Amino acid sequence: MSETPKRRLDEIERQLTPKQWAIKLADDLRRYPSQDDFLKAIGSGTYRQSPFVLPFFALSKQARERWPKSDQEGIQKAAEFCRNIRMEFHALKMLIDITNSGLENRTETSRLRAALQLSRLHSLILEDSTVRTGIEQSISKSLRFYSLLEEWAR
Repeated sequence: MSETPKRRLDEIERQLTPKQWAIKLADDLRRYPSQDDFLKAIGSGTYRQSPFVLPFFALSKQARERWPKSDQEGIQKAAEFCRNIRMEFHALKMLIDITNSGLENRTETSRLRAALQLSRLHSLILEDSTVRTGIEQSISKSLRFYSLLEEWAR
């Protein structure tokens, strides 16, 4: 009798390293336009199946499978291995989070700068239209306009 696809996937996931789990998490995050959209999408699932939590359970199970002995030495080695691989995954998860936060901040800053430039350009276009229609006849005003235009172009 063949295994179900879910069971085969569980078997594969149980063998993933912390680095592979972090890559999977980053890939899952990149499928959504924002982190908020990602959190909304995973909110419908169970806590244990969350991409933030599932790797910790799978890594713990991996450690228990590696040292199945129930003697003192086996328990200590399994606990130490479990702690190390879970800490490695947690560090990678934090790296992903820090990177995403930094990228989000830079994106927001760039968006605000672009909006400021757009506002300046709009202002210059309106000022140019008033100069061309004869409302503003002063030469000093038009010289000021061209210096503003050069400043905007930088």
